[in-house]
Amino acid sequence: MNKFGLFLFLLLFSYNSFSQEIVNNYYYIINGKSEKDKPYFGMEFEFKTTRKYLNPKEFKESLLFSGNSKEFLYYKIVGNVWYLKYKCKWNLFFDFNNKQGGKIHEVRDDYKITLEKEIILRGRMIYKIKFQPIGFVLNHNPSYYFDPEEGVVIIQSSGIFLIRKDYFSKELTENEINLL
Repeated sequence: MNKFGLFLFLLLFSYNSFSQEIVNNYYYIINGKSEKDKPYFGMEFEFKTTRKYLNPKEFKESLLFSGNSKEFLYYKIVGNVWYLKYKCKWNLFFDFNNKQGGKIHEVRDDYKITLEKEIILRGRMIYKIKFQPIGFVLNHNPSYYFDPEEGVVIIQSSGIFLIRKDYFSKELTENEINLL
């Protein structure tokens, strides 16, 4: 093989190696559910999101806030500040340094993201955030527990706690739930 052929091979190999998208699936399950339990049906009991990394600090994620497994929302993280792409523009999602939320357009409505409290859980700082409706009243408003490096790790809705399976290897104890 001549030098040009070797160069071309290395170039194509390196491009292929670095251009592969990293894809993670995150499973949210009811706290305390074991592998032996039968599957639940409905997003209020368990569901899976898909996160596709475009680079180490940018990714797109399905289902979590879009409500659709085929629709992805784009995120970017810069120094503990999360941005969400909406209408081709990066907008503040949440700034963990200043504890300030932005706005999000979810399905058909707009929400202001607010911090409810900070919790240390299993040695890690978790932030409880809520989406406050803008211009309308909401009877049911879930809470999201956010790790600045990992994203949403717990969802609380109607007294049910969905935990992200890869983040919590064991179910939350009663004392831990009381902290939330």
